[in-house]
Amino acid sequence: MTFTPPEDQIDAELARVLDSRSFSRAARQRTLLGYLVNARRAGEGARLKESTIALDVFGRDAATYDSAVDGIVRVSVNRLRDLLDRYYENEGSCDSLRFEIQRGGYVPIIRRASPDSLPPTPRLAVLPLANFTGKEENEALCDGLTDDLIDALAQIDDVRVIARTSSFKYKGQSLDIRQIATDLSVDAILEGSVQLIGDHIRLSAQMILGVDGTHLWSHAFEVDASDRDLLQRELIALMHRSLKASTAKRKAPGSIAPSIESLQPLEGPAIPEAATVAFHRALFAYRKDTITGYLDAERALEQAVTLAPAFARAHAMRARVLWAIGNSGSRPLHDCATAALQSTTQAIKLAPRDPYVLSAHGYLEFFVNYNPSAAFACSTLAIKTGPNVIEAHLFHAKICTYTRRVAEAEASLATARALDPLSLDPLHGRIALAIVGHEYPLALDLLDQLLSIEPGSSIACWNRGHVLRKLGRYDDCDRNLADTIARWPESEKYTTLIRALNRASAGELDEARTLRGAALTEVPWDEDPMVYAVVDALLGERGEVYRAWRHSITRHDPYVYMSYYYEEFDAYRSEPEFQRVAAALNL
Repeated sequence: MTFTPPEDQIDAELARVLDSRSFSRAARQRTLLGYLVNARRAGEGARLKESTIALDVFGRDAATYDSAVDGIVRVSVNRLRDLLDRYYENEGSCDSLRFEIQRGGYVPIIRRASPDSLPPTPRLAVLPLANFTGKEENEALCDGLTDDLIDALAQIDDVRVIARTSSFKYKGQSLDIRQIATDLSVDAILEGSVQLIGDHIRLSAQMILGVDGTHLWSHAFEVDASDRDLLQRELIALMHRSLKASTAKRKAPGSIAPSIESLQPLEGPAIPEAATVAFHRALFAYRKDTITGYLDAERALEQAVTLAPAFARAHAMRARVLWAIGNSGSRPLHDCATAALQSTTQAIKLAPRDPYVLSAHGYLEFFVNYNPSAAFACSTLAIKTGPNVIEAHLFHAKICTYTRRVAEAEASLATARALDPLSLDPLHGRIALAIVGHEYPLALDLLDQLLSIEPGSSIACWNRGHVLRKLGRYDDCDRNLADTIARWPESEKYTTLIRALNRASAGELDEARTLRGAALTEVPWDEDPMVYAVVDALLGERGEVYRAWRHSITRHDPYVYMSYYYEEFDAYRSEPEFQRVAAALNL
């Protein structure tokens, strides 16, 4: 649906722009803009190519003109874009229409200006900045700049910014902005691109109203490629001005909200550019969610903290990566957990109120130190200091789930869904809450919902088998196991152990004992002691149950918290040794 205003309104806007101070000394750009607008109105947009403009506007000779040698059109159009940005930021800020010439084309777009359209608490999404540098290795740079902007906006109390997981679903896609805004339930979308021009970075950005695709503003920045911090500050400053202007129209004069004024990079020591690049390279690798990606991320973060020992978020991110490596089985979990806790302890010393640091540290306080009180304090402060930080809400929900604060867990998951509507993490959280609460029919429905969206979720398939077993659907559990092994053949070694668990749950204890013995040759006891503990509880082997509990707590097995609530251990809960287990977990 293209917006086409009446001809007299186009004439009036063109006259205002051409007669403005911004264009007063730019005769070439005045001629070029008039030519482009009139060609669009005449339906000749298809003719607007570089060679045609060179001949019609700049009088080049068709027989001798070579665009590879003569860049007059590209230079003049770039200058025209900059002048239009300057005009609409200043003299034309109240104009009812706006002319734009987007990158990659010459046909002008005529937009309806909507300076008052953002609501009092706007919901915004930042789409991944497009990599127009021509170099694949600059994807991390573009993603890093996008992360920086999302992070800066997430610090504002009266702005809601959609989390990265949902925004990055649209990376590399060419979709109607209005549809994206509908999908994410946002009022406006920030999109842009990054180019390399010699030794400079050029970032073009525009804020687009979700309801009709109107551009609220657009701007371009160009800085030395080695000064990425300046580029970030320039873009954040523009967001500051645009949100401040919108807020000023809703409040009494002189009462600009402090939260809007606080739109600045996080406080702390200056981080060298090389350390920042290494940090974003680590994020890029970590998000691949593979063992190779985790190891690449670890190396990049080691470089980041070596270059910048005071880089708090790099220390916190290193902890997340180490925890992922330990849980992947590629390195002893106990060793990774110890090193991860050291990293977050250092991060907390450097940035005690950073919501990302608090979330990472609190997670390890819970799963490594078994200190729910300290973890809860971290998650509460993380939400207070970063109300838009999705990790803070998800972590808070996890702690509340395992400490039976059901209402708080549900509230945090609801907030997480609102902040990250396309992420599956809140759904994983709801499943955990249902399993811990023994709401198995609900858990099964949610798992089936998750698998319909993400059939490749191995954890969902394993959890589905657990829930089917809890529901007494043992044949379905066997079929689920076969399906899981077919999808992930590397998990075949768990077949006998899970069959032993299923048979023990069904009361077929002799077969379960036989299968358990056979499973030990495939899955060593100390590799998954809590699953063996559940089997042994059903078999009445108390000594083996307690041995598994003690071992799992020593090695900081995160599965301990989940299994603590299993009904198979109900008969043990009044026993002194089980009470000691509960005390060790602070439950």
